[in-house]
Amino acid sequence: MIEVTELPAIFALVFGVLAVVLYGWSVRYYRTEPWRYGALGIGVAMVLIAFLMGGLSMDVMVFLDDLQTTGSLATPEAVRTASELKGFSTLLAIGFPLVVGGFGVTTIDRWIFSERPDPISNPGHR
Repeated sequence: MIEVTELPAIFALVFGVLAVVLYGWSVRYYRTEPWRYGALGIGVAMVLIAFLMGGLSMDVMVFLDDLQTTGSLATPEAVRTASELKGFSTLLAIGFPLVVGGFGVTTIDRWIFSERPDPISNPGHR
């Protein structure tokens, strides 16, 4: 069974793997055809993942604060685990959205400012 203390790490792993896969797809569009709508979708998805992970990390920090203020953490080991988890969530709340959101914004920016091919002179591109 999964313990509560492992959930932020599991979510970080899932969102991190998803962000790496999306980044790999964005590199393909970034180098070859940044004007495709797929590049825009990947950029928006990366920004959305950044917001979701930032919100999740903030929720975990608020939850741990509530546990500490209500006195629900009875043992010193529980207090230490909550403190470590809060530090990990703080790192995720700051670092993950900055990196993943930055890649997403860069992909969106590249889509906005890319030149679309002329359909008359090059009819093979759509």
